Amino acid sequence: MDDSIEKRKNDVVEPVGARITGPIGRQWSAGASASISRTCYDHIAGTLGVSLYDRFTGIGWLAASTRSDAACELTPAGSAAFEQTGVDVEAARKLRPHLGGALGAAVLSLTLQRRWLAQDLDSRALRVTSTGRRELLTRFGVAV
Repeated sequence: MDDSIEKRKNDVVEPVGARITGPIGRQWSAGASASISRTCYDHIAGTLGVSLYDRFTGIGWLAASTRSDAACELTPAGSAAFEQTGVDVEAARKLRPHLGGALGAAVLSLTLQRRWLAQDLDSRALRVTSTGRRELLTRFGVAV
């Protein structure tokens, strides 16, 4: 086998339990795969999701948004790079950001515990209760 091919293969394949350095210096343990990478419905979460976001902003593919309905936006360089790799950039631009992560989980937990929201048993749908309508408006200024 060509030495250069073998070297590249060894650069990619890590022994079990190895430490892998992420794009911004994070250390990942190969044995902790769920914290490294997992899905959050339809997107990448965990350390990998955070590292990808940090990398994309660091190289200028994403930038802080000037719009009130978005936390970040694709830059022209990001659009070109993602399109080149096969990402449907137009479809991605139609999505709106939502409250996610640890804060989103904590707010969901609170609203379910206090019965402001009720969750359907066989779907992801949530129903806003009459108490929830009042409390969401009073506490957060959100009319539902």
